[in-house]
Amino acid sequence: MKKIGGVIFLPLTVLFILFFVVLVWPFWNGQVVRSDTKVWPGVRVKIPDYWWEARKWLTAQKDFFRVLPLPMSKTYNVAFDWEQGYSGGDPMHWLSTQSFLFVNTGKTFKIPELVGGLIEREAKFKSLDKLLGFLNVKYLLLREDIRWDFLRGHNWWFKQTPENINLFLNQQKDLSLVKEIGKYKFYEIKPEYLLPHIYVPQVLTLVSGEAGAFVDIAPYLRPDEKEAVIITEQNEDKNNYLENQFNQSFIWQKPILLLKEETEKLSLGEVADSLPYTRILPSSRLYFLIQIKEYFGKLFSPFSKELGLRLTFTGKRLREVYGLLEKQSIPLVPQKSYVVKQINKELVLKTIKRSILEWQIIEKQVGKITDKDFKEKMAEEIKNQVLNQQAFLAALKEELAADQEEYFHSSIAELEKILEDRKQKDIEVDRITSGGNKKINSQEAIYQIEAPQDGQYELYVRDDQMAKYRDLSNNLISFTLDKEEKQERTIEFTDNNLISLGGLYLTKGLHEINLSVPSAYNLISDPSFEEGTWSGAVPMPLNLKSEINATQSADAFQGDFSLKLSSNQNNAVVFTPINNFAYGDIYKVSFAAKYAEGNQPYFGVWENDTESNLPDFNFQKINPRWGTADPQTLFSVLQDLPPDKNWRHYEFIIKPQDSTQSLGLAFFSLQLKVGKTVNLYDDVRVERIFTKPILLKGPLLKEAKNLPNIQFTKLRPTKYQVDVKNATEPYFLVFSESYHPGWQASVEGEHLMINGFANGWFIKKTGDYQIILDFRPQKIYYISMSISVLAFLTAMIFLLSKRRKNEGKK
Repeated sequence: MKKIGGVIFLPLTVLFILFFVVLVWPFWNGQVVRSDTKVWPGVRVKIPDYWWEARKWLTAQKDFFRVLPLPMSKTYNVAFDWEQGYSGGDPMHWLSTQSFLFVNTGKTFKIPELVGGLIEREAKFKSLDKLLGFLNVKYLLLREDIRWDFLRGHNWWFKQTPENINLFLNQQKDLSLVKEIGKYKFYEIKPEYLLPHIYVPQVLTLVSGEAGAFVDIAPYLRPDEKEAVIITEQNEDKNNYLENQFNQSFIWQKPILLLKEETEKLSLGEVADSLPYTRILPSSRLYFLIQIKEYFGKLFSPFSKELGLRLTFTGKRLREVYGLLEKQSIPLVPQKSYVVKQINKELVLKTIKRSILEWQIIEKQVGKITDKDFKEKMAEEIKNQVLNQQAFLAALKEELAADQEEYFHSSIAELEKILEDRKQKDIEVDRITSGGNKKINSQEAIYQIEAPQDGQYELYVRDDQMAKYRDLSNNLISFTLDKEEKQERTIEFTDNNLISLGGLYLTKGLHEINLSVPSAYNLISDPSFEEGTWSGAVPMPLNLKSEINATQSADAFQGDFSLKLSSNQNNAVVFTPINNFAYGDIYKVSFAAKYAEGNQPYFGVWENDTESNLPDFNFQKINPRWGTADPQTLFSVLQDLPPDKNWRHYEFIIKPQDSTQSLGLAFFSLQLKVGKTVNLYDDVRVERIFTKPILLKGPLLKEAKNLPNIQFTKLRPTKYQVDVKNATEPYFLVFSESYHPGWQASVEGEHLMINGFANGWFIKKTGDYQIILDFRPQKIYYISMSISVLAFLTAMIFLLSKRRKNEGKK
């Protein structure tokens, strides 16, 4: 037995050493923990002493306030330049019992996001303290221990640098540096601007528009008078409570961007490909199964899904129309490729009418949507379907023979009217993606506004260094109100990123302002190649023996010269930066191209996450269709152009990536295995699309009413008691915690969102009474916890009693 034990002991010892020493040795020596690298901080963390000192200083302050840290993250992540580095979730919330604000604290915290944008744009803005007062922010914390190299070009962060942050802070007159602890600087706002946790506003301001208005109305805010701001967009179904309650009003609106028809006409088949696919046509004997499936799909679907299904079915019906025509048609002449020999006109007409019926039902259902996020989602889907179906009907009319067009005319016209009406309702473009041949009206900006009352308004338009992009040399901007006589106003620049255009009288109700946009500067140097061929002509891959020729050509689209780009058995490219690039803007790019020989012309848009004026990539790694292998440069647009031997003009709308810091264009001549490629380019133009909002400042209506006195007590974090004295008329109560429908008041009152993020109630009860503000979902948590504890105790009692019972039997 001893020999057997010895034989077993030896291999077990070896296995133990292999498994628990050798195999896991990186755990013993710490190599499994990532060390600090040039880009990524390590996992080991050593918190600096100044962090603990700052924590002690903040914790000693017992009053209610918040802290806004800079630079700002969009995703709650941070990288510190500590002794052993740090990368992960922002630990600032451990720095104090007070709240720290981040952009992703909740969708109601719009103001921090706006502040981040102001710093990025280096806007001339001096009213930060007033904005922060509405968020109960007492301190702005500048953290100088950030890994700035880690943040550069990272779309998790705003584009903030030590330079633009300090430039922004130096503009703020009422912001004072009160404490420096190591690499932390605490800036304090004026104490009188810090609003209470719970208060009754003395001044009520109504903003007809969106929460983005806060940065433009900031100079006129009065937090020192316990002001409250109500945004109509955040309280769409409750605005009837605001009638005659506000002391001042503002109107804030972004322009409508009008899409014109695409410059390239597509065939009926190409347009039909954009519609939902369908396999079985109405002419099939099995089509009744499709009808049954669709009927029960709508019948048993929730409202949100039903609306999406009906929208899909409108497109399917038109796709079926194309299928019926394609199946029964023969090409007779090139211009009328779908002249039909024999066609069931009644079946086609019936299919079009079924699409009309679905759209009529959709119109009724859209009006019932109350959820804002769902409404925005459906608006985008409806817009895409409208554009696709309009294009299909336009192509269909081109393809039909005269007698057929007459037969379908009334039904097609009815459907076109429905689509156009829907388009006018959802005409604003919130986000334009790169690519495509879409056009935007760049000559005027159209604003549709609603005035809450009659009166004289002051008209402003946001500046954002407009003079760098548009010709303001005559110091004038003109506009029309409700398409009446044009008014010309002198430009007056203000100290808070606004341009004043003087007074304007408005009556209560809807109005339209058409602003004549000042001429845009071309952001491309030497756009017509009159002075040369740009400096970026290079071969791809780098091959000094390859033949590449970028020269001026007298064959020009505009001016005397164009760019002639030729290559022989290689790829050739020229590129140029877009001057005065600004984050967050939309650009219109236009140029002319002409094919000569070899491969067709090729166009690209490159984006850098650095401020370099040229693309930073390795030509030997580039794939022109999919972009570059180097992460510093991205080709967001790569588009082959038709091989047309006549000059052809193109236009693109581009919206750069969030991480982009420089932007430019590239024109290619791609290689052939045998032979030469020659293409010509000319008249390159890039201009910034005008997207500036306008602000109308209304008259001051009346002074504060007789307001009640209140005192409040915090019973626990989810429950507050408010004692009201001498309430003689209706009033608003503001509770500065993030808005949630779960917060409820014990007295009757309409629940609103106030100050862009907070809870508010419009209360009509008079006299002396007590209000309990309670977060009701917390009760569900307590009930769940009680059930869990009760279930655990019941299980333990059952097991113990069963065990004793078994022991008794033994």
